[in-house]
Amino acid sequence: MPISYFSQAKKSSSQRDSNFYLKPADVKKQALPAIEKMVVELVLNRSDLSEMFFREIDSKDFSDERLGKVWDLLKPLLKIDDVAKVLSVVGDLGGEEIKSLVSGLVMSGSRWAEIEKEESQKAAEDCVKQFRTTKLKSQLKGLSVEIRRAELEQDVLKVNRLLQEKSDLIKQMNSIH
Repeated sequence: MPISYFSQAKKSSSQRDSNFYLKPADVKKQALPAIEKMVVELVLNRSDLSEMFFREIDSKDFSDERLGKVWDLLKPLLKIDDVAKVLSVVGDLGGEEIKSLVSGLVMSGSRWAEIEKEESQKAAEDCVKQFRTTKLKSQLKGLSVEIRRAELEQDVLKVNRLLQEKSDLIKQMNSIH
């Protein structure tokens, strides 16, 4: 039975996280979504996977805007394999908070550098699936709100069009898994 890396990240993120860069009072408010954190860790520690991630995931797909900012800063640095250089450039462009965040992600994600390519590739694919699913769920929520509005307005044509869009999104979501 294949391992779900998302569930693994979710279950053990509190065990893996280092509070080295955070004050104890800030730990809860600084918590990063597990799957998003895992993606950035993989990009920082496995340059062989970076191109696929940047092709599939955009900075606006991150729910944590700090990670979205890091994503935008990392994208042009795709070809740089030297983590120290990446940290230096990210620090210069993103400021001290972003540099500290990236440093923490490099440290907490260092385990990915030691994992075989095949296993990290599976983790990467699982992350991309989770990102796509999350994005589609968000779109479905928005459509549901629009459908309710159209029903209240008694606009049958709009309701039918929105229901078709919703059906198409559900089909897309089912094809991901």
